[in-house]
Amino acid sequence: MPAKNESEFIVQIGGPFNQLAVTEKSGGDGSREVSRYPDPLQDLDYITVGRRTYSNLTLRTPYDPNIHNDVLATIESYCGEAITVTVQAMTVCPESETDGSPIVYTGCVPVRWKPPDVKRGTGAGVSMLELEFAVNGMSIQGT
Repeated sequence: MPAKNESEFIVQIGGPFNQLAVTEKSGGDGSREVSRYPDPLQDLDYITVGRRTYSNLTLRTPYDPNIHNDVLATIESYCGEAITVTVQAMTVCPESETDGSPIVYTGCVPVRWKPPDVKRGTGAGVSMLELEFAVNGMSIQGT
């Protein structure tokens, strides 16, 4: 079943953090280093693959000071072990339910946090909280 709204996620941040409802997720993509060695005599390329690398995982959500001030304070003072971040896609129409298997990012370290900008006036938009984690590994639960 395709996601009715792919931009809604429930995120469980390991360690001292809590579960958050997140509206935007980007990054966390995996790739491998690739080297090509041409063999002109046989008219082909030899390909070798190296280590896996992962882009940083960025989470964004509308800022609610009642919920997110504690999260920001914890992240700003965090200097512990790497943590696990689990991202579960959700559908919300007609009822909230999980959509697909959760993605588990391992060895995560908070590397950037952006408190919301102050916006005033009509049409200023919603203040957004942004959290970024360096990722060391990824798996999909249930596969």
